[in-house]
Amino acid sequence: MRRHRTDLEKLVADTVIKACIEHTPGLRDSIRELLAKGATPAQVSRKWGARSPLYRTQPTTALTVDWIVDEWEREQGRVKADESIDTIAE
Repeated sequence: MRRHRTDLEKLVADTVIKACIEHTPGLRDSIRELLAKGATPAQVSRKWGARSPLYRTQPTTALTVDWIVDEWEREQGRVKADESIDTIAE
C-alpha cells in the first residue's frame, strides 16, 4: 500500500525527471528500455535503485532510478496519480 502523494512529491518527481532528461537522457532511456523488455519495476529498483549497492557510491543516480521507475509505472497505469512513491510499512 502506498502513501498519498503530496504536491511537493509531484514537484520533486517532475524536477528529477526533467533534470535527468536534460543531463543524462541515456540513464532514463536505459531504465525505460529494461522495463519495456520485461524487467519488473522491483527488479530494476533492487539492482540500481535506492535499496541497491549502487546507493552507497552513487546515491543521486540510485534515487533517480527510483523516480524513473515510478514515472514508468504511472504511465503504465500501475500506480495511481494520487499515490506516493513511498509505501506504508505494514
